[in-house]
Amino acid sequence: MTRKVRLPTGELRSMRKTRPAALGYILLCDVLTLLVLGWALLTALKAGDVFRVSMGYHVYLFVLMLAARLMAFSLGKANVTLDTPVIVASMFFLGPAATALVILPSWLGDGLYKFSRQEAPFTPDRTVRYRISRLFFAPLVTAFLGYFLAVGVEEVSLAAATSSEFLRLGAMVLWVTLVFIVVQYCVVLASYALDGIPVGVLVRETLLPGLVTEIALVPVAILLVSLLQLENPYPFLVLAFAYLVIANIFQRLASARQQTLRTVGDLQRLVRAGERVF
Repeated sequence: MTRKVRLPTGELRSMRKTRPAALGYILLCDVLTLLVLGWALLTALKAGDVFRVSMGYHVYLFVLMLAARLMAFSLGKANVTLDTPVIVASMFFLGPAATALVILPSWLGDGLYKFSRQEAPFTPDRTVRYRISRLFFAPLVTAFLGYFLAVGVEEVSLAAATSSEFLRLGAMVLWVTLVFIVVQYCVVLASYALDGIPVGVLVRETLLPGLVTEIALVPVAILLVSLLQLENPYPFLVLAFAYLVIANIFQRLASARQQTLRTVGDLQRLVRAGERVF
């Protein structure tokens, strides 16, 4: 869920000079989310209400979330980040504070990896101030949303022994996922709209394809949440591992497809150049 936003390629050249409104919006979001989230985490720490389950779950979900983000791949004009089911599962299982503490380092780790490789939006033609503010922007917004949505589902039972309980849990997971991805996409895409990209382009090329791909992952989130049982963690561990394996396969297929498209494009240019010569 994004997050990593796939920008419309046709608009990228016009975005090199950051508009003050966009930078101001990003900095404002950084400061507000940091202050509110910091206060909430300190309050939870003083109350001893941070880590409610075994530390092994926190580590496993952190690794799962980070790996899912690093395995993101392009599907048409949408960028599939694969970590939304893990984030939603964390909301239902870890509690508000722990969810935020798992999201922050995993998203920052992914951002630092892209920052070091100078991938968008951390390209070198951007100012250092913009790149650093953008580095913290999505992690703080996502952790903020994760915290407060987890507060709303604290009393939801994870039991799914009967069909009615499973349907109720599934409906709740679907609702939380929809709220999460819609709010997150809107907050993040607003920064690009303020930077000059037309809203219609963002909606058509990023928001709608992204929502479709994120909603397609809701069944995975439902299964992860329903399997998070303290008495028997192994089905969840196996499903999560299989999810990463399948994600890796899809990422490799997507990379091979992109390479094939680039090769075909190079061949077409060579053919056109040969036609002009001969």
